[in-house]
This record gives sequence, structure tokens and C-alpha cells, in this order.
Amino acid sequence: MTVAAVSAELRQRNAAARPWFSLTFERFVGLAAVHVVFAIWLPRASLPATAFALVVVAGSIAAAWIRPSAGPYCALYIAGAELLWRMAAANVFWELGKYGAIAALLLSLRGRFRLTPVTTAATTYFVLLIPATAATVGMLGIAEARSRIAFSLSGPLLLAIGIIAFSVMPLEEVRPQRLLAWLALPIIGVAGRVGWQTVRAEEIIFESEASFATSGGFGPNQVSTILGVGALALFLLAAQSQRRLHQTTFNALGGLLFLEAVLTFSRGGVGSALLGSGALLIHQTASPRRARGYLLGALVLGLTLWFLVLPRVDQWTGGALGERFSSLDSSGRMDIAKSDLDLFLKKPILGVGVGLAPNFRQVKNFGVASHTELTRALSEHGSLGLLSSLCLIGLISVCYWRAPSFGSKAWTAALVAWGLGNMATASLRLAASAAVICLAFIDFRGLKEPGPVDDQ
Repeated sequence: MTVAAVSAELRQRNAAARPWFSLTFERFVGLAAVHVVFAIWLPRASLPATAFALVVVAGSIAAAWIRPSAGPYCALYIAGAELLWRMAAANVFWELGKYGAIAALLLSLRGRFRLTPVTTAATTYFVLLIPATAATVGMLGIAEARSRIAFSLSGPLLLAIGIIAFSVMPLEEVRPQRLLAWLALPIIGVAGRVGWQTVRAEEIIFESEASFATSGGFGPNQVSTILGVGALALFLLAAQSQRRLHQTTFNALGGLLFLEAVLTFSRGGVGSALLGSGALLIHQTASPRRARGYLLGALVLGLTLWFLVLPRVDQWTGGALGERFSSLDSSGRMDIAKSDLDLFLKKPILGVGVGLAPNFRQVKNFGVASHTELTRALSEHGSLGLLSSLCLIGLISVCYWRAPSFGSKAWTAALVAWGLGNMATASLRLAASAAVICLAFIDFRGLKEPGPVDDQ
């Protein structure tokens, strides 16, 4: 059974009319083009940028309130669109995307929440992170502590609620292809904006560090992360499709987003995308029925990028691209992680407090937030952070082993591999960082072996 084949059985289970958030291939392509045009046009620091953010979040909450089954799709769209309004300097608070996705998922849980081992473990994962907030409030006061706590814990909160929501939602309402498509649409818009601004740049100087010029003028780390997950989403769509045109389109778009992620010179998003794509490839080729067709598309895309595209891009950058990605320098992340471990050894019980690790670092020029979620949990939450991380690792392990088929294991492994890679390099700073991991917790057990379809 493949993840793409789920749609056939779901159609048999639910004969009702398609909801507004259903997508055909043609509609997806049309909406992708609209997102590219809109993203290129969207002015910076303007009323339209702010209105876009508010309309997306408010509209998603309203849609989830009216129809709870729309909540997961709205949450994924918010996660994909968050960086677009950040790039356009919308006048909204920084964590709006995470809170909007949380609200949509909570509304989708109405009448569906139940106690299961997964929901209990996910709740425990987050509850263990709460006690360390007391140290933050005690040191900074409520006003300043609020922003530190929100920055550090909004991602874990979204992750916990998302795991709960996707694990209990009926399969009739969380169709994998649709979810990926709604996540990918605004990210394709981000890619369009980044590509347009890169082409229009008067001069680009490539050095051995991340490039703002090829990241749409925004933070390369965040742009690389969102483009990488967009590429993975499109590769997953290609893997789940049976029609050659669909596979080619999704793979081509995914390759384009991956190339743009490479051009940001930020290696974290690229590495995470490679981890997720590698896990997908290994699991897909393990299925005899899927290996031949999938390998052909993956092989063509990989060889094209490796032998034709990337050498020319490296030549265009004057060799800076190869130098950047062959460097073993961690851009300070290893020093920050070591500093986190030192703080954990000094305060191993409750840690230094949520968001307070930068205040206690002894490493020169590293008074910044942690980039690695595991070491952040250790330094700021102490032993409770360690237990929380073990809960998450246990959840991920159970999620993978309960997947009943090659297709569902490929889905789970790809998303989890990307998520763990991203947590190691960029923590949970984007809504997409948590939301994508949550997708791995869709419960595919009990499904029969239907024929493959391409209905999203």
C-alpha cells in the first residue's frame, strides 16, 4: 500500500461532496501560479503585507470554527505562509503563525479528543517544559518573560497539539496529498519571490557565508528551511502520484525549490531536505511494486542536479558554492550546543530557565538563542527537558513502527528525518518546523489495499 492510495478508500468511506479545501492537480497548479504572482507583487512593510497575514490567520480560524475538518489544512497553510509575510515585513507579532496554527488545530479537535498513549505522551512532552518558566518570570518579570517564553515554547506547544490532532483525526479528514499540497502552495510563492529578487539583484557577491542577496533579502537560515521543506513536500507528492505528468511536475518544482535553498548558502535547510529525501528514497525503493517507477524519476532528477545544474551554479558563484558546502565549520552552532551542555551540568535539575540560556553563556559572541532544540531543552529545562526530549523520541519511534506499509513508513520516515535534522540546526523557530513533524503522526492502520489514484 502507498500513502497516495489512501484517497481511494477514503472516497469509498465518505461519499459526501468534496469540501472547499479539496485539490485536483489542475487546481493545485493554478493556485501555485497565483501564489507566485502574489508573492512577487507583495510590497514590504505595507498594509497589504499586514492584511495578508491577518486574513490568512483569521480566515483559517473561521474556517476551522465552521468546519473542524478544515483545521489541519488551514494549519499547514499558515505554516507555509508564515515566512512570506515575515519577508514582506508585515506589522504583526512574530509568533502569529504558530498561534494561528495552534488555534486551527485546537478547533479541529472539538469532539474528537480522546486519551490514548500518543495523546498522553504528547501532553507530557509539553507539560514537562512548563516548570522552567518560573525561573524566567522570577529573573525578568512578567512583561519581558512573556516574549522569551513565547519564542522558546510556542514551537513545542504547536508540536504537542499537532501530534494530538493528527493522531486522533479520522483518516477521512486528513488526506495526506491534500495536506502536503496546502503546505506547499505558499512555499512555492516564497520560492517565486526569492527567485525574482535574485534575478533582479544588480550585484551579488558570494562569500563563504549565508547570502541575504539570494534569500530574498531575508534571513537565509529561515528561507533555506522553508524552501527545503517545500522541496520535500513536493518530492512526497511525486512519490505518491501514479501519473507521469504529475510526478514530473512535482519533481521539477521540488528540484527548483531545492536549488534555491542551496543558493541561500545556508546549509541547515539543505541538509534537512536531503535527510528527508534520502529516507523517502530508501523506503520507496524497498517496495518492489514502487521501486522501478520511483527510482527512474529520482535518478533523473538527481543526476540532472548533480552533473548539469550544480556545476554551472558553482561556476556562476566563482567556486564559493562548493567551498561553502564542503566546509565543516558549524557557523558557531557547535559552540552554542557545547555551551548549552555546560549550563545543563551547572544546573541539571530545572535548568537556567526558559529563554535564559543566552544570558548565562560563557562563550564569546554567543549570547544568542540555541539553534539545537535538544541542547536548548537541556540547558533551559534541565532534567525535565531531558525527560521531555525522551518522550518525543519515544513518540517518533512508536509512530514509525506502527506504520503498516512501505508507503506509510516512507511518509513517516521522510517527515521525521526532516524534522529531526531541522531541530538540530534551526530548533523550532518556524511554524513549519513543528507542523511538518506532526504530519508523521497520521494513523494509517486498518486501511485496505486500494488502487492508486491522484486525487488530492
